[in-house]
Amino acid sequence: MTQKTTLYEGIGIYTFSVINGIYV
Repeated sequence: MTQKTTLYEGIGIYTFSVINGIYV
């Protein structure tokens, strides 16, 4: 579960960064 949580968190941060890069 810890690995899955970390994976999802990593994807969320990556996606958030990509969205920020596009809109900023």
